Amino acid sequence: FKATTETVNPIGNISGSVLVNWSNGNYQTVQVGNNLTLTLTEWPASGKLAKLRLVVTSDGSARTVTFAAGGSGDIKYESTTGNEFPSPFTVTSTDNPKIVDFWTSDGGSIVYAKYVGEYT
Repeated sequence: FKATTETVNPIGNISGSVLVNWSNGNYQTVQVGNNLTLTLTEWPASGKLAKLRLVVTSDGSARTVTFAAGGSGDIKYESTTGNEFPSPFTVTSTDNPKIVDFWTSDGGSIVYAKYVGEYT
C-alpha cells in the first residue's frame, strides 16, 4: 500500500441506543445526546481480524455510554494498571473526543476493548 486512506463513518448525533456496524467502516464517530448503549455488530467471520476505532463526543452534557457485543458476544476490557478502561465511560465534551479501539478475530464472540484516551 502507498498513500492509502480510510473512510470516516459519521454515525451522527444520537439520543438512543444504536448498533455500531463494523461493516460501515473501521473508523466511526458518534456524538451522544443521552445515556445509552452502543452495540458492536456485523463483525466478519471467525478467523478474520477486524478492528474498529470509535470516536465519541457528547452534546456538551455528561453522558454515560455502555458498550455491548452483538449476539452472544462478550467484551473484554483492558485492566492493565494505569490503563484501565474507564468505568463508567462518561463523555462530557463536544470538542474533546474519547477514543476507543475494539477488535475481534472470532466473529465477535470475544471483542477486546482498549481505551486510547481523551484528546484535548
